[in-house]
Amino acid sequence: MKETSKRYKSRDVVWAIFLIFVGFIFLLNTTGLLEWGIWLYILRFWPIFLILGGIKLIIGNSPVAEISLTVLAILIFLTIGILAYSSYTPKYKFFFHGPMYEYMRGEYPRFVQGRDSVKKQMTVTQEDYPEDVMSKSLQLNIGGAYFELSDESVSNYLTVESTYPDHFSSPTIESKLEDGKLSMEFKGASPRGFMFINNQRAKYDLVLGKESILTNLNITLGAGEGKVLLSDSVIGDIYSQVGAGKLVIDLSERSIPNEKISIELGAGEVVLQLPEGVGYSLEYDLGIGNISGDGKDIASFIGSEKGYKSENYDLAEIKVNIVANVGVGSLVIESK
Repeated sequence: MKETSKRYKSRDVVWAIFLIFVGFIFLLNTTGLLEWGIWLYILRFWPIFLILGGIKLIIGNSPVAEISLTVLAILIFLTIGILAYSSYTPKYKFFFHGPMYEYMRGEYPRFVQGRDSVKKQMTVTQEDYPEDVMSKSLQLNIGGAYFELSDESVSNYLTVESTYPDHFSSPTIESKLEDGKLSMEFKGASPRGFMFINNQRAKYDLVLGKESILTNLNITLGAGEGKVLLSDSVIGDIYSQVGAGKLVIDLSERSIPNEKISIELGAGEVVLQLPEGVGYSLEYDLGIGNISGDGKDIASFIGSEKGYKSENYDLAEIKVNIVANVGVGSLVIESK
């Protein structure tokens, strides 16, 4: 009976430390001191929990083992927090200084990545596809980078200016024309190998040309940040999938989609900015996140309503349909 009691107590101690760790991160998230994107970096360390379980089986349930496991769990969770924050922070904020920092950046195995960057320009030009292009689609796979997508009156279908760390793989653009539809896919740079501390991010400036040609957008954003600023492009529909990052979609009256705006949102934030006077209908599924519009809360924490219409919807000349699936993140719809 005593052995059973000790085993249960040991589980409770480690579980309690885990709950305190998770609760503390959530507290920083909800108070705005730390963005939700850090969770993608914390989840990289999930095998640690398997290691703790294995250690528990090896050292047993003696009082000394319980104390040792408790101290070890505290040190491990603190280390995970420090490394995740160091990786997530976009600026060079390190917890290590002096000789330790120089050692980690020196000729020894590199834990901290360097600061050298590569610049690259890529284009999809009119000369690449001289045939008639009736419509085009653009798929963006951004990951954890920063990006800005805008439109201009230029002859290129797409121009991308990339800046990324030299230890990242190169970004790519693939395009093809089929039955008058030009499909373009941009894949961002990604780290080669694994580094404990990776606080460098790529940055992309994308310019969409040929605004008069109907365009469909498909945006996949992980823990990065991005802006979509469209003023003159004719848009069919916009589909966005955001993990733990932040995406701002700023549209003019001309660029309001003919079809719909679809938003799949995990733990991040999406801000949709519509011109004043544009009405919208909203269909949504909500977890424990928040949806706001017209300057007020539409739904929060498992909203019971599944639909909403803006106050000006019935009288608006321009209308758009929004379909949103929100997990623990935040969707904000603003009039500008």
